[in-house]
Amino acid sequence: MPGRTGSDLKPETIGRLAKIENIVAVKEATGDLSRLPLIKQLAGEDFIFLSGDDATGFESMKLGGQG
Repeated sequence: MPGRTGSDLKPETIGRLAKIENIVAVKEATGDLSRLPLIKQLAGEDFIFLSGDDATGFESMKLGGQG
């Protein structure tokens, strides 16, 4: 949750982490929904994308996020 921690995982890093069997989701709170298509492309369609911010939750679901 970069907005609260000052840390950010780049889409490419999330894509690499998604290949690890025990990592099945990411809670994304950058507020930059333009990253979602790239994350889904790099991580795969089965990887779960959760919005970490109420203000972007609905929009992220419209773009393929799960919550």
